[in-house]
Amino acid sequence: CKSISKKSKGACRSDGFQSVFYEHEKLVNCECQKQVQTRKIRCACPKTRVKRRCVDNKVVTTKTSFKLSGNRCHRSRSHHRSRVSCPAKKRVVKHKCVGNKRIYEYLEHRLRNCACKLVRQRVVKPCRCPKPKTIEKPCVAGKQKVVTIYYVKDRMGNCKKMTDVDTEVCARRKTCRCDALGDPHFLMYDGVPLHFQGECKYTLTKLRNPADPCAFDVQVKNEHRGDNKNYTYVRLLDVKIFGRVFRLHQHKRLLVDGKIVSLPYTGPGFRVFYSGPYVQFVATKCRFSAAFDGRYTGYVEVGKQYAGRMVGLCGNCNGKQKDDYVTREGVNVIAKKDNFERDNLVGNSFRVPDDSDKPGKRCKNTPALSASSACSNAWIPRARALCRRLSDRRGPFGKCIASGRVPSLALANDCRNDACVNRLKPAALRRAVCEAHKDLAEQCAEAGFAGLRWRTKTFCPMKCDKDKVYTTKMQPCPKSCENLFFGTKANCYNLPKREGCACKKGLVLDGRKCVRPEMCQCVKKFPELMCKDDASAKKCRRWRAAGHCASNPYTMLKMCRRTCGLCHTKKAKASCRNIMSVRRCKILKRKGQCGTSFVSTACRRTCGLCKAGDKIVEEKSTNKTAKSSRRGHTVVLRSTEDKD
Repeated sequence: CKSISKKSKGACRSDGFQSVFYEHEKLVNCECQKQVQTRKIRCACPKTRVKRRCVDNKVVTTKTSFKLSGNRCHRSRSHHRSRVSCPAKKRVVKHKCVGNKRIYEYLEHRLRNCACKLVRQRVVKPCRCPKPKTIEKPCVAGKQKVVTIYYVKDRMGNCKKMTDVDTEVCARRKTCRCDALGDPHFLMYDGVPLHFQGECKYTLTKLRNPADPCAFDVQVKNEHRGDNKNYTYVRLLDVKIFGRVFRLHQHKRLLVDGKIVSLPYTGPGFRVFYSGPYVQFVATKCRFSAAFDGRYTGYVEVGKQYAGRMVGLCGNCNGKQKDDYVTREGVNVIAKKDNFERDNLVGNSFRVPDDSDKPGKRCKNTPALSASSACSNAWIPRARALCRRLSDRRGPFGKCIASGRVPSLALANDCRNDACVNRLKPAALRRAVCEAHKDLAEQCAEAGFAGLRWRTKTFCPMKCDKDKVYTTKMQPCPKSCENLFFGTKANCYNLPKREGCACKKGLVLDGRKCVRPEMCQCVKKFPELMCKDDASAKKCRRWRAAGHCASNPYTMLKMCRRTCGLCHTKKAKASCRNIMSVRRCKILKRKGQCGTSFVSTACRRTCGLCKAGDKIVEEKSTNKTAKSSRRGHTVVLRSTEDKD
């Protein structure tokens, strides 16, 4: 038989094996018979297997692979761990408000068994927080507790309850206040704004009945500054009361009936003094006060007994805002669609003859500005960013704004307008924004939120003189040389504590400067320093020629004592006399203050400090108007402040 065998292979099956056939002939019973033998061999290895499982919220991947080598498959495995991260951003879906209830649907992906699953949570919250409530406790000893309950929304939209407890003077809550701010913006007694850019003199507020003992007439004079002819600023306030004219002028100067006087200035029924950043005028028995900071800002505050009896740019203080936009003729123009036209009709109607020191050359009725002239659309976002603190309840004014006692929205709008107007002038822009924030701080202090720290080293820092220090709670009537000289007690007239530059510890206020008590102008420690003029020689000679040395010796003693002859000379050093009234010196002597430096100088005669050979000057105690009698070089001065 044939010994040659044939070899053939079958197809490779899915299990990785194939059949191999071997054919050959074999001799059986003398015959060659064909025979076939089958053998199974490996033809392929299994596919790579990947298995994943979750362990501690981490995916463990096991990879098993095979490699054919000869007739065998060699296996290899690899393991890999990977973290699963879900989207961190949470979505909040707000549904429509129905019955002051709104459904908030919070969508969040959470990791469970190595898979991110969307979790939905529904919460029902009020659409609006409850309105703030003010609870006034009964007055006790002239003061009352005012509890303010207000709500602030947190980041999750929940209304968080806040409570403030303030102690206020009962009488202060029965007043109306009108402000002249910025360039200029007026906030009327009833809280509505008036934007008027007239450059003339106008009636700010006036009592209708001229026969009233407290009849007052406050006039405001505006002026242009710089090269901007569309906007004006407050130049001065004229307070006409008691038959006299008190002019609160630039740089904190005071003129009474056209004559410059020094502060503090007191008379029957009134007092003018420095109070924080203002020159403050107070009619002590009329519940009327006015103030001006000598730059931009002034205000008037009156009692509620004058409600409905006043006219002017400030309105009538009757609590009704709809009848505030009324002209001098009594025409209500609130229906005007253009606010600029409405405000100009009211402002121009209260124009009065300009008798100021700088009357307008063309003092005519001011035309209305258009709303488009205020700011461009491209600069509005920048203006909002500069003034955002004025309406931010999370900022330094947050509690004050949330209380609802201050017109924060009106001040914020005014700030944005001023920022737009001065957008091309960096210095004017900074000044306008800072003044707006200062106005809100002043309003908050009046509302009982004194001491707000809104200034920083980079945002509107306040610079003070070397002898002063910045404070957010400055006493409205600080200690002064007047208190030391006349022994008068400080009367703050229920004014709030404001921010400003206060005298450093150990110093007292002497005019606008802070000095040591022994260096007050009226009573110096060293007699040789007393004969000195603080005003210029030219002014002192002019005032002496006008007769001020005799008519106002108290002021001249401080300003022009040498020119007016109200001090020692070399021949008069040996005289023994008092430079204060006998009555005041006797009071100081009973208090045991003759040993102090200023009393020993001012009350030599009463304290018994005369030396042998000194010329004794006899004086009579009097409470009448100050007089000065001069004989040779001996001067006797009696003060008008004895009653205080």
